[in-house]
Amino acid sequence: VDRTARKMEWLWITVLLGVVLGVFLFAFAIVRRYSSASETKAFTGTIATIALMSTLFCVFLVPIDIYVVSSGMSEETNKQANPDELSSFTTGVRWLYYSFYILQMLFVFFLIPLGYFWYEEELD
Repeated sequence: VDRTARKMEWLWITVLLGVVLGVFLFAFAIVRRYSSASETKAFTGTIATIALMSTLFCVFLVPIDIYVVSSGMSEETNKQANPDELSSFTTGVRWLYYSFYILQMLFVFFLIPLGYFWYEEELD
């Protein structure tokens, strides 16, 4: 494997970790900003932070999807260049969509209500 290819792999890994860390810090800051300091519990704050991170990743997936589809277009003819190659990329993006939407449903229908009722039970 070429040294340049390895450097590019490390660059992509570093960028990905930077984006994940940035999204985590943003979500954590938003949750801390809009929660009461005297009533905040670690469990509910963690659920809210991870749910917000998951939502932001769903939003960030849209430009990636557009890039993947448009990168498979030929600039001269404005038609698809190689359908087989594009299919493999779009399949990966589709599975990312599915996994994030399943994660969203897990949060909306199970974890957020669990955190809410857990918090309400502690107040009584």
